[in-house]
Amino acid sequence: MTLRLFNIPPDVAFLPALTRAILAGNFPADLPPPTLADLPRWTILLPTRRAVRSLQQSFLTVAGRDAMLLPRIRPIGDVEEDLLAPGDAAPDDDLLAPAITALEREALLIRLIDEWVVAYPDERLSREIAGSPSQAIALAESLSELVDTFETEEADLQKLSDLFAADLAEHRTSILGFLAIIRERLPEELTRLRLLGPMERRSHLLRLEAKRLADLQPESPIIAAGSTGSIPAAAELLKVIAGLPNGAVVLPGLDQTMSEESWQHVGPQHPQFGLKRLLESWHQAREDVLPLPGIETVRRNPSRPWLASEIMRPTAAAGGWRDALFAGRAEIARGMDGVSLVELADHHQEAQAIAIILREALETPGKTAALVTPDRDLARRVVSALKRWGVEIDDSAGVALIRRPLGSLLSALIDYRLSGFAIHEFAKLLHHPLATFGQTPELARKAAGIIDLALMRSGRDQLPPETMVEALVKARREAEKDSHALMALRRLGEADWALARDHALAVSAALATLAENEEATLAGHAGRFIAALERIADKDSDAPAADAIDLIVQSFTAAERFLPACGMERAALFLAGWLRRLPVRLPLHHPRLAILGLLEARLIDPDVVVMGGLTEASWPAQPDPGPWINRPMRESLGLTPPERSIGLTAHDFAQGFGAPQVVLTWSKRVKDQPAVASRWILRLKMILEATTTAFDDGAHWRRWARSFDSAEGDRRVVMPRPRPPVDARPRNLSITQVEKLMRDPYRIYAEKILGLQPLPPIGAAADLGLRGNLIHETLNRFSVAYPTILPLLAEDELIQIGSDVFAPHMADADVAGFWWPRFLRIVPWFIAEERQLRRGLLRIHAEVGAAHQFDGFTLTGRADRIDILTSGKARLIDYKTGRIPTGAQVKAGLAPQLTLEAALVAHGAFRGVEPVETDALLYIKLSGGAPPGLLVPINDLEVMEKAEEHLEKFKTLMRAYDDVTHGYLPRAAMEKEQDTSPFDHLSRWREWSIAEDAS
Repeated sequence: MTLRLFNIPPDVAFLPALTRAILAGNFPADLPPPTLADLPRWTILLPTRRAVRSLQQSFLTVAGRDAMLLPRIRPIGDVEEDLLAPGDAAPDDDLLAPAITALEREALLIRLIDEWVVAYPDERLSREIAGSPSQAIALAESLSELVDTFETEEADLQKLSDLFAADLAEHRTSILGFLAIIRERLPEELTRLRLLGPMERRSHLLRLEAKRLADLQPESPIIAAGSTGSIPAAAELLKVIAGLPNGAVVLPGLDQTMSEESWQHVGPQHPQFGLKRLLESWHQAREDVLPLPGIETVRRNPSRPWLASEIMRPTAAAGGWRDALFAGRAEIARGMDGVSLVELADHHQEAQAIAIILREALETPGKTAALVTPDRDLARRVVSALKRWGVEIDDSAGVALIRRPLGSLLSALIDYRLSGFAIHEFAKLLHHPLATFGQTPELARKAAGIIDLALMRSGRDQLPPETMVEALVKARREAEKDSHALMALRRLGEADWALARDHALAVSAALATLAENEEATLAGHAGRFIAALERIADKDSDAPAADAIDLIVQSFTAAERFLPACGMERAALFLAGWLRRLPVRLPLHHPRLAILGLLEARLIDPDVVVMGGLTEASWPAQPDPGPWINRPMRESLGLTPPERSIGLTAHDFAQGFGAPQVVLTWSKRVKDQPAVASRWILRLKMILEATTTAFDDGAHWRRWARSFDSAEGDRRVVMPRPRPPVDARPRNLSITQVEKLMRDPYRIYAEKILGLQPLPPIGAAADLGLRGNLIHETLNRFSVAYPTILPLLAEDELIQIGSDVFAPHMADADVAGFWWPRFLRIVPWFIAEERQLRRGLLRIHAEVGAAHQFDGFTLTGRADRIDILTSGKARLIDYKTGRIPTGAQVKAGLAPQLTLEAALVAHGAFRGVEPVETDALLYIKLSGGAPPGLLVPINDLEVMEKAEEHLEKFKTLMRAYDDVTHGYLPRAAMEKEQDTSPFDHLSRWREWSIAEDAS
């Protein structure tokens, strides 16, 4: 059979050249130029839907018309493209069963996996699936991809059983047993349901079209252009078209200048492999392929395809590389005309540079530009960077639904339910920008802030919907009577609490249905989430995402016959997975810019092509045989080797390399990891260096990209030294605040002058401060109740007092399960030590307050315990559940709590305590561990001498702060360098400390 084959090299604009050849009339055969009335009889098949749209525009442009009757232009498809519409393919299309959708097939596979788990309970994989609801969903998605591979390459799934005969490891045999799900059960179910797999049905449609054309031999011209025939059924259709009287196939970028030696060594990783295999299957040589008529006059730079061919030269043919390169020095220089190689520091800088290149293209009227990349992270960064100039760019991949505002809100709703109503997930939901719950955005934000303060920072780790209102009412009561409650809560008025309560009622009502957990259909579970979503946010605020969500719900309804019922958790996980996978395409974008994936970029010919993300493991990606079958298995099953993916992306690179202006970009670091430039970049640079060919390294773009993140001059942040007016400075401090003033004066400035209070983190577990307060309160009550003599059943009495103190907090798992048992271990140790401490004791003064005035300043304090001894002296005791100061710190005055207390006792500052001198300082460490406690006396210390010394030093310090030039320095004497202050973020410590180190 004579085949009519043509070729368009990469340096020719594919679709305009095809359009001109058709309108000129010398293609596909010796036909007169078609009249406008003739064109609708023509049929043109292209690889992608984007190419179809572009060719339609090309006809209007080349013909110079605003409107005209066009040929019938349809997508024929390629590896990842959804192709012929069911009603389009052939007259007898109704003989074909409909296709199962991807979502429906995954639902069916989940049911089949569940059945396999029941049938094989002793398998290790079976136990893993049974233990995790998400396992079956992930496996169903993976199995679905494997089935697509078999269907696309038309390999026989039944051959999987042949692999059992091989000598395989036990785990591999187990996997092959699991694959019986797709080898036997899935085909059985599809047959019963009268359905086909989507790729299988596509292949049937292509073969039906091929048979129709072969039988009818239509006289109307039909052209297939731009396809490499990587799908077997598509290759068969191309062959039929090429053999029709008025048919032709136009190949994209067949290398007809490559030496025969190199051609023979072309393998799966080479860009020409697909075309070579196609021609060999048709028994055609490269010489049998003709240049498309008229292209010689429109070639932009024939040296560019030659250079691309040398970059891709097969390793086995490298022997002639040196001679070819040095003989072609001039050709290399011409090929590099209009090519820039730009290496950037990281993804952020690469995205900035690409955005600048694209934005620069807009300065020339009519000029078009596109970023071609498989790297979705880089694409998203470029989209964001272009918004600097208000430019919205068309991303062919769309935006994942979960990245849209409404999609992210639905995801937060799902996470809240799956976490068992965890407080962290509730915070994400409550503070979402779209979560208004029927309020105006301003009131919703205010109410959410109050609920946050009242319910999310108090040690609570869960917040079910039905408990919100009651919890808020309780939080209000506690805030009004607790002097230690957050200042922000104590400042709230009646109207604020009413607003928060109304909002909590709306939140609770919206989320109420999520508490249900009985089995239901996929659509039933999804309906609960959508009903909650509609009560949370206005869906019109993100209409494209709302449409996509409606599509998922419709698909869930259709999938019910494949997975009749399941639990809420499984349905939620399934829904969350499709939020991540379903793209949303936005209608508004700049008409002259685009971001294209490798498949979408085929046949598209902008004036400027930026090929971005050219690093190994990205472009090309590492070949992956998949988790189910290894390379030898793929070979025995007749599947293409994984390296074929490299050849496909290499072909995309070679095609893009023919654009008028090409910018190749890559990053030295990707996701904080060192990255290696793509093998094709390394080869090109090696060629340029070997032949001493100059090239544009894009230094100006790199410099402009860096300039966005650099500032003129030295803008280092210096250590803050706030110097408020003297009358604004505090005129009273507690003894515990004295150490803060000495170690971190800035903290006193923030708390006492600015009136700030650090907020506990959201979902913080009951902190160590609460543990200390509970134990302190228990021991203080015990000492107040028995100030002189211990009761007969001292341990029982202490436990009873502790039970009363701990009771309000026993709902916290840490308190009930960890701190209370430790307290019970402390009790016998404490009572034993207390019997010794009470020898020679007159009376205990517990939790007593003091006030000492000087120079218009008041030093206050509250002592854990003051023991008045029979010797007439005092012993000061401080209970510690955390770190205890060292003796050296106490003596140096860096931990002056007990010494200042001693000075105040001597000055009669403690209420109800006669002035006496102190001769003993004692810390009691109470951990509940092994041992449960520890007595730590401060020895070798003249207590009263140090007490008066420290009091005088403090007075001197406070007089210094009465000087307006004396500032409040941050972190003046922190105990350890790595210790943090709650106001480090306000003082910008990380910034100025680094700046000081750099200087």
